[in-house]
Amino acid sequence: MSDFVRLPSIDLRTCTVFFERKKSFLPTQAGENDDELAAVLEAQHKLNWKDGVGTKPFWRLVVLHNTGVGQAHFTASWIFHHAMSDGTSAQVFFRAFLAALNSFQPDATLNDGPIVDSPKTALVPPLEQLHKLPLTVLFMMKQSWDDTIGKRQSRLWTGAKIDRDPNSSSLKLRSITFSKDATAKLVQRCRENKATLTNMLETVVASAILANLGPQYDRVTVSGAMSLRRFLSLPDRDIEDEIGVYASSYNTMHIRPRLNSKAEFLSLDIFSWDQARTVRNVITTEIENKGKNTMVALIRWIGNQNTFWGRKIGTHRAKTIEMTNIGTWKAKPEEERGDWKVGRMTFSQDCAGCSQAFATSIATGGDGCLTLMCEWKENATEGVPMEKVVRDVRQCIEALSEGKK
Repeated sequence: MSDFVRLPSIDLRTCTVFFERKKSFLPTQAGENDDELAAVLEAQHKLNWKDGVGTKPFWRLVVLHNTGVGQAHFTASWIFHHAMSDGTSAQVFFRAFLAALNSFQPDATLNDGPIVDSPKTALVPPLEQLHKLPLTVLFMMKQSWDDTIGKRQSRLWTGAKIDRDPNSSSLKLRSITFSKDATAKLVQRCRENKATLTNMLETVVASAILANLGPQYDRVTVSGAMSLRRFLSLPDRDIEDEIGVYASSYNTMHIRPRLNSKAEFLSLDIFSWDQARTVRNVITTEIENKGKNTMVALIRWIGNQNTFWGRKIGTHRAKTIEMTNIGTWKAKPEEERGDWKVGRMTFSQDCAGCSQAFATSIATGGDGCLTLMCEWKENATEGVPMEKVVRDVRQCIEALSEGKK
């Protein structure tokens, strides 16, 4: 990160806002990837939140800007710890950031000086205070059985066993962006096949990994993030405008079909709209439960977090893939009143040490372009060619947008 603008009066060890000159111009072509941004995010994810504990909050803002460009534009990356924010919170932050930009008066004077006092607004209650998160005995017994006694399926691939990698040194990020027209075609294709963009993308990613696994494996599992905000309410504030962690997950399995006797498969060979609809049904059932028997409710029974996760070292990962779709950028009219607009949007996550071997984070920006960020740790993939998986994901999605299946 040698291009940070370093101001001599600022101690970077306590900084939370950084400015970095961008070597390349922001993508302007439809569907053009921003590889430099992916590299910056990869470097940011490798930083340890434990550095400087007590001297700065668990977030930071990195601003990438070009010099000598006529059009005023920049890329702002808000990096945060998952303990304080979920994916939806990122949208909340940028809506507030956009509103602040559009309300700012360049010729205004800072009458009160350069220091702005933090508001005294009370923090939003945590999830367990806003929802009862009821659990049945049968559900808890099943989860306990699966976690401690249940037999692992022999043909399931979840990557290498969990090891110690506290610095995320092997993390890799690759972005895939589709044009506004291609994104619109994908949405239409999903509607025609009674699926959603999330269902389709999950099935594509699972198919791409299945296509690159050896013959000893034929199935992968997915942990998909889902927001619980639809079940929450506050007496005097809109929960959709608050930063917090209000998410749980659903689980699915994808099995590679027997396709003649081909030695090699393409993800398009494995992909099926039937499987995408199956994922949709799983998500629908989870929503209909309204927060009952949801995975996040089990956290209260974990006890000491360090002890719980420490016992995972040397064991198999629970799932293969993590999927998160924060949806399409939507701002309120009052937030967009001004010259500033939100264009391309990218969402990414670190693959935690005990998490899935591969992750896909999805967002659709104000420019209408869909972006997938593929993330993995090299020491967790057991030699599966993840670069090829990423290429297969792109090719499969392109083929689907063109109606080839």
